[in-house]
Amino acid sequence: MVDAKGFSSDPRQEKIMAAAVTVFAAYGYRRTSMEDIAKAAGMSRPALYQYFRNKQDVFRSLIAWFYKAVTEQLEQALAQEHTVDGGLRAIFGALSGPMIEAVLDSPHGEEIFGEGLSENADICSQGEAAKVTVLARWLQERLDAGQASLPSSAEDTARLILALIAGIKKPPYAEYVRRCDQLTSLLALGLSPRR
Repeated sequence: MVDAKGFSSDPRQEKIMAAAVTVFAAYGYRRTSMEDIAKAAGMSRPALYQYFRNKQDVFRSLIAWFYKAVTEQLEQALAQEHTVDGGLRAIFGALSGPMIEAVLDSPHGEEIFGEGLSENADICSQGEAAKVTVLARWLQERLDAGQASLPSSAEDTARLILALIAGIKKPPYAEYVRRCDQLTSLLALGLSPRR
């Protein structure tokens, strides 16, 4: 089983997670069954039970898998040399991948983001903390290089940026992407070094 601390790199579990995204987006958290997930993953229900106890275990693992993937994407995106504007665009790109698109374009997005995530607040808290760490490190590097001016500490600024992103994360996905682009432009202006 997988917990909030990590995720196996087992290709079968990766396949199950990809299938779970599709099924939860299609049916919502409440209506999704283990049978639905097994079928989408191309396996039997008994085989799925070898990996996960129940639907809640799948969903909990899916959240941990999502945060691990997003944090890795964020680290990779920010490992490149960027201007503040380019870095912010890389951040939004890393945080706006296919899973977010599937959920935001799902008629069940609010149920998944609301109810599903609130029941797994411990994993979400750990995942958000990991994103703050990566973003704060990048912001501090920009500050130290004289490429940015921050309104408060790098960690506080990282938390604010992530809260802003969470605040505009509403369906449909295309509108979310448009709002991300606007927010990027606004933040790039605000973080520009003071002359």
